[in-house]
Amino acid sequence: MNEKKLNHGFKIPDGYFEDFENNLQISLELENAKKNLGFKVPERYFDTIELEILDSMKISELNSKVNNPEPKVINLFQKRWVYFAAAIAACVALIFTLFPQKDRDTLNLADISAETIESYFIQENTDFSAFDLVTLSPNEDFENLKNEVDFLNIENIEDYLLEK
Repeated sequence: MNEKKLNHGFKIPDGYFEDFENNLQISLELENAKKNLGFKVPERYFDTIELEILDSMKISELNSKVNNPEPKVINLFQKRWVYFAAAIAACVALIFTLFPQKDRDTLNLADISAETIESYFIQENTDFSAFDLVTLSPNEDFENLKNEVDFLNIENIEDYLLEK
């Protein structure tokens, strides 16, 4: 059993305890050297650093604006063209409301000449009787026809023919 206690699995390197003091001294000196690298922070440095940074940023912004002014930007979509288009559309809408156009599709009998009506009846071969024509035409036409027939007496026709 004693042999098992001595064989615990750890071994000490050769010359470990002889160089132990020197190795310890070297490691302590390295730690002290790391602490004293020669860099020191001035007193009250972190109290004033924020103001100094902000001041330097303001100065650099002013210098950049003076040396490099911002370029002039021209918008592709300008509002004045929209205003012009809206004004023109409003004028057109106002004109159509104030001056409505007459319906040109509706025709009156007065708009059509008698010759046109007569040629229509001849070309279309319509079978209208005298009674149908009388019922379709207004009474004014008959009065005008009566006046014309009264004017056309035999003497007037003879005078007209003799003149030519």
